[in-house]
Amino acid sequence: MLRIVLVLGFTLSTSAAVAETYRLIHAIGNSEKVLAKGHSKRDFEPMKTDRIAIAEALGIHSERLGTGSITCLHESLFDE
Repeated sequence: MLRIVLVLGFTLSTSAAVAETYRLIHAIGNSEKVLAKGHSKRDFEPMKTDRIAIAEALGIHSERLGTGSITCLHESLFDE
């Protein structure tokens, strides 16, 4: 019985770790580029702001025109 409890405890802690990690994605049209992964959403907010500013300066992102998208996506959305 102790063995079952340990296995369940491991499963719960693993899923909790996955639940808290995100990827920072830059999508243009049908292509996506992973800018960073394995951090909390809170950690990505400053990175996201910086990437948006850089992409707008390069002309590959414009929220006003709807060109490109830079966002944090939950790790569970990916098969890897």
